Amino acid sequence: MSEQERVSSGFRIVARRVEAFSPLAAVAGALAALFWLSSSNLIREVTVVSGCKLSSFRPASSSPLPLGGGPITLAVDDFNGDGLNDLAIAIQGTGNVSILLGNGHGGFVGAPHSPFSVGNGPLSLTAGDLNGDRHPDLAVTSVASNSVSILLGRGDGEFEPAPHSPINVGRGPDSIVTSDLNADGNLDLAVANSDSNNVDVLLGDGTGDFKRADRASFRVGAAPWSIAVGDFNGDGRRDIAVANHNSSNVSVLYGNGRGDFEAAPGSPFAVGTSPGWIVAGDFNDDGRDDLATTNNISNSVSVLLNDGKGGFREAPHSPFAVGRGPYSIVVGDFNSDGYDDLAIADLNKMNGRSEISVLLRKDSGGFEPAPLSPFIVPDPSDSIVVGDFNGDGGLDVATANFDTDTVSILLGRCSWSN
Repeated sequence: MSEQERVSSGFRIVARRVEAFSPLAAVAGALAALFWLSSSNLIREVTVVSGCKLSSFRPASSSPLPLGGGPITLAVDDFNGDGLNDLAIAIQGTGNVSILLGNGHGGFVGAPHSPFSVGNGPLSLTAGDLNGDRHPDLAVTSVASNSVSILLGRGDGEFEPAPHSPINVGRGPDSIVTSDLNADGNLDLAVANSDSNNVDVLLGDGTGDFKRADRASFRVGAAPWSIAVGDFNGDGRRDIAVANHNSSNVSVLYGNGRGDFEAAPGSPFAVGTSPGWIVAGDFNDDGRDDLATTNNISNSVSVLLNDGKGGFREAPHSPFAVGRGPYSIVVGDFNSDGYDDLAIADLNKMNGRSEISVLLRKDSGGFEPAPLSPFIVPDPSDSIVVGDFNGDGGLDVATANFDTDTVSILLGRCSWSN
């Protein structure tokens, strides 16, 4: 990967192709971690020297964290410049974003003057440096007002609205990503609008202001719920992939490097029933960006492998069974073998609990459940992000729990091996 990129579904954690990074503290002399702060809810690239073998998730001592108002999605970044992972949470019922600052031991506290107001019904958010001051900012979709709000970060955990925020987009903006879509060095925005069945492209000028691309809206399938960015045809330009919930397929749009897009040959590509979330990763170690979707109704994850010719095919044995109602998905190396694995928040809310399924990469695009997966977690989870929240070098997760008005911090329990 040659540029920063953040996806609304969380982080990607891998052990290869790092071109821009900053050091993260070593853990007991056994972990060398390299962070790449990028552009749709945070993608970070981490190199692990000795491995954390995930055995379970346990709630942090302060978890769950009460927020109120219906927390719906999260993003991870360092919002106060202390080198530790913090959280931004879209609070749907109150029309704001809460910032929780991490202490590096699994605990979080609210940032000064948090929460920060955005549009009505915030649903998805993404972090990135939108105005070139080297501090992470936020872009937040608001489904009730069909808009995107821009919050500019000061680097101390506080935010203020950008001068021309909010920005009008299509109907029902469900998901948002940031990436440099026109190769001018500034971060842009792409928004999947589930009610108007299109993707809006907003080009950034590097000051926190955005304008619509010349051909601003691009048609996709029915009810696009989630969006991801990658180089899917190997031309070095940013492309877009969208999970279409009502048409049970994925639309792939190839970018021309100037902010314009067209449908890939063979697009849309079939997946399982009612895909909810989409992520990009290299799932067969061929250096090309592949795709994975959660399929809400068929209780599975579909993996689409890039054929290197501009098309996609299902991975062997795809789709892969997971828990009931899979929705949010993230990519991370959970068994420290250098390959992309998957973690899924399953909307199985029976008895007030939920599940996290972990699928480990085992061969060329194949996956198998991690030992003890799915993991039972105490609160019904709607979305998931991943990071090292307690500084032990292993992967932890945070979930937004709409039904209980909380955020859960779930620490990965590791058995270490060299």
